Amino acid sequence: MNSEKEHYSNVQIATPLFLNWFCCVSVVLVNKFAFKQWPFGTTLTMIHFFTTFSVLCMLCLLKVFQFKWLSIRKVLPLSISFCASIVLNNLSIQYNSVGFYQTMKIAAMPCVCLIEFIFYKKRFPVPIQASLLVIMVGIGLCTVQDFSMNIKGFIIGASGAFASALYVIMSRSKQTELNCNEYQILLFETPISALLLLSFVAFQENYSFTDPSSIWNVTYTPTIVAAILVTATLSVGVNISLFVVTRRTSALTYSVVSNLKTVSILVLGTLLFKETLSLRKIIGMIITVSGVFIYSYLNILEKQKNAPKTVV
Repeated sequence: MNSEKEHYSNVQIATPLFLNWFCCVSVVLVNKFAFKQWPFGTTLTMIHFFTTFSVLCMLCLLKVFQFKWLSIRKVLPLSISFCASIVLNNLSIQYNSVGFYQTMKIAAMPCVCLIEFIFYKKRFPVPIQASLLVIMVGIGLCTVQDFSMNIKGFIIGASGAFASALYVIMSRSKQTELNCNEYQILLFETPISALLLLSFVAFQENYSFTDPSSIWNVTYTPTIVAAILVTATLSVGVNISLFVVTRRTSALTYSVVSNLKTVSILVLGTLLFKETLSLRKIIGMIITVSGVFIYSYLNILEKQKNAPKTVV
């Protein structure tokens, strides 16, 4: 399988995009509910990866996809970049204001462009760059309410944005490099990532046996257990669809569409959790959605321009 030479129909591209949007938005909303009584984000991410690994093992046994042995040494950078993004983004919210934390999350999109330009010599047309700027302004209006920073926080936040961008890019490039599909690479990446997170989780979250608020001593009501099971199930769709989307489109397209998830979460957060939706946020959402549509239109034009001419 060489992803660079594969061509996909609009349905083959739209389906994983929709699945990723649905699963990501659902996971965030369920997590919001769960974290009110069970605030262990890194542990939950670890559970997500173990769940995905378990499902992939079953799918492999059922012959849904063919097992392929991959070099752990070559998969390891993918897992490291993911774990780095989780750990650094968790630290970023501790050392930065919420506004600056959100700004660093927005910076993941230009980081994708920068990394692809430096390492893959990929250039983006000026109109597409302009559409990205529109999206960044819009999502900034939606999410950045205050802005204060310090050097340590900036370094951690910027490193987190770089790691997040690198993971998205590598989710595509590693499939091509290892000549495998999303199931085959996730079968190796998910347990490695989960084990790497295991080495950090005790330092980031409360695992004390004596503290009544620790993970061992919180009350596990049926509602909390159900929320954890639901978000773990949805995470399987998130992980698989991410690799499908980046293989069938690009790392930048995935990053752009991720901003639609943010808009959806803001709208649904207002409806489900009674969160405030100010005029500034509404204007930001309109600008963001407009930017995504402009990017999509320009991307279609670019593909049509580069498509091989049919000789009659």
